[in-house]
Amino acid sequence: TAWVRNFPYDDVKTMGELLEAEGVGVSVHGPLFDLNPGSQDKIIRDYTKFSFMRALNISSLLNAKIVVFHLGFNPLIPSDYRKIWLETSLKTFRPVVNHAKRLGITIAVENMFLSTPYMVQHVIEEIDSPHMQVCLDVGHVNVYSTVPLEEWMDVLGGYIVKIHINDNDNVNDLHLPFGEGNIDFEKIY
Repeated sequence: TAWVRNFPYDDVKTMGELLEAEGVGVSVHGPLFDLNPGSQDKIIRDYTKFSFMRALNISSLLNAKIVVFHLGFNPLIPSDYRKIWLETSLKTFRPVVNHAKRLGITIAVENMFLSTPYMVQHVIEEIDSPHMQVCLDVGHVNVYSTVPLEEWMDVLGGYIVKIHINDNDNVNDLHLPFGEGNIDFEKIY
């Protein structure tokens, strides 16, 4: 988030021009630490929205077509708070998605810390825009999920526009090279 606040505009614009001249397709991973679009604290929500909007503007300079954002949902919050978090997060995400649409960018929401695909599904279906889809991180499914990969695919498959593929030990989100963890990549493919 600090880099997003103070990014070198001229350098990023030049990089975007060079990438476009070379025909390189670009996707960007947005900021993720300390952001929560469903926070009940307006200052945190506003900062999250600012960071997402700024990341979209930076991504536009790079001619990116996809920007990955984490949902920012803490699965440890009490179940009675989840509905409030969802409703509040939608108020944050709607203008962000509208901005992405204006820029011709698709936001891909990544699964982080989530044990099931259903919170991602709720957000995607409530926003109901082709400019908000899913980035499925198979390493996160391996570490955090309590349901099989097939359930993630059944629920989110039609929304997936990006996949993060990395390996881990089913305990820690290690981002290991293929074959150095225990993920069954034949099953993934």
